[in-house]
Order: sequence, then structure tokens, then C-alpha cells
Amino acid sequence: MIVFSQSNAFINEAAKFRRFGRVSSAKGRGVTRARVYLTDQQGETRYAMTNSFGYFRFDDVPAGETYIVNVFSKSYQFSSQVVTVTEEITELNFLPQ
Repeated sequence: MIVFSQSNAFINEAAKFRRFGRVSSAKGRGVTRARVYLTDQQGETRYAMTNSFGYFRFDDVPAGETYIVNVFSKSYQFSSQVVTVTEEITELNFLPQ
């Protein structure tokens, strides 16, 4: 006799969002090949490179977390931003100091 059991357990997966923005010069031009770092509260970091127009994107960023976002460029310095992910943010922009 074979008995199959079905579990009533379910997976509660947190919502995940896409984060994107732009790194610009003081004159408003996109900064090419800048590295944008996204660091979570556990210290795990991932990065994205800006494209030729200064845009970057992070996919599958879990909601409800707080992140520190840093930008590194050979030509400019940028201030860090602290972001709490609660909904899709489309305006995560950086200008040089």
C-alpha cells in the first residue's frame, strides 16, 4: 500500500522589486561605467555598472529591507543614500558632491 500525503505548508515569499536610477555629472550628463553598490543590513553587497547614459538597475530587491547605496566613479565623488524598499523607486539618482 502506498500513501501520499499533501502538506498544507506554503512558502511566504517577500515581494521583490526592481530598483533603477541614474548617475549624473554636475552638468546633467550621464556618468558612464560608474559602479553602484547596494548593501543590505547583513552586509551583503551587489553592484551594477551604469550604461553610456548613466542609468543602472538592480532586479529582485526584496521589499521591507533597508539598503545603503554607494556610487564609485573615477571622475566624481558621490554621497551615499539609505533606501528602505517599500515600493518601486524610479528616482534613485546621484549627483556629484
